[in-house]
Amino acid sequence: MKTERYGEAHCPSPDGTNTALPIPVHPNDSLSLATCSIDMRFESKEMEHAVRLLLSVRGNIQAKRDCRACEVGMDAADAGLVHYREEWESPESFHKHVRSEEFRRVLIAVDLCCEEPRIVVGNLSGHNGMEHLRELREQVDKIPTVND
Repeated sequence: MKTERYGEAHCPSPDGTNTALPIPVHPNDSLSLATCSIDMRFESKEMEHAVRLLLSVRGNIQAKRDCRACEVGMDAADAGLVHYREEWESPESFHKHVRSEEFRRVLIAVDLCCEEPRIVVGNLSGHNGMEHLRELREQVDKIPTVND
C-alpha cells in the first residue's frame, strides 16, 4: 500500500507547471469515502445570502465525527457560481448527515438557486487517484480488439 496520495495542484513550480503536494495516507484510512458535490448558480441578489448560509453551517459539519471535508468556494471565472463539497468516512455517515439540521440548511441554499444545481453524490469504492487510473489503462491494453 502506498503511503501518500496527491492533493490539490499548486502553482507555480520552477518551470511554471502545476505540482501536486503529497498528503499522508494512514493504513487505517477508509477506502470507501462518500462525497457530495453541488455546483449552484445564484442571481446576484441571492448570492451573498446563500454563501453566508453555507458558511454558517460549514464549521458544525466539519466538527462532526466522520466528516473529512466541507468546502464552500466561489468560482473565480463565473461570479454567479458557488461550489459546495462534502467528504465523509462512509456512505452510512453521509446518509445520517443528510437527515441533519445542518444539511437542511444546505438544501435551503440549494432552493435559492436561479437554475437547477449540478449535484453529484458518490463514493470512491476503494479506488484511489492516479494509481486506479493507471490500472484501468492497463486493463484496456489487455482487452483484445475485434481485429486481434
